Amino acid sequence: MKLRTLLRHFREGAKNVVRNGWMSFASMSSIVISLFILGVFLLLTMNVNSLADQIESRVEIRVFCSWMSIRPSGTNWRTKSGSCPK
Repeated sequence: MKLRTLLRHFREGAKNVVRNGWMSFASMSSIVISLFILGVFLLLTMNVNSLADQIESRVEIRVFCSWMSIRPSGTNWRTKSGSCPK
């Protein structure tokens, strides 16, 4: 494409934007609002993921078994509930 043709397209586009001001405003407004909503949802998603990672790093599981309840090897360690033997 020649440079003159490209410049002509830009000139005609600028004229049409000025000529149809309200339609240009409406289309640019809808794009700005859509991008704003997309940004809000992206920020919300990133914050929720960060919060979930922080909570996940704080989770701690502790298991307490009595040394008196340990059975010799070869026996079944699981009870009906799947917890430590009593």
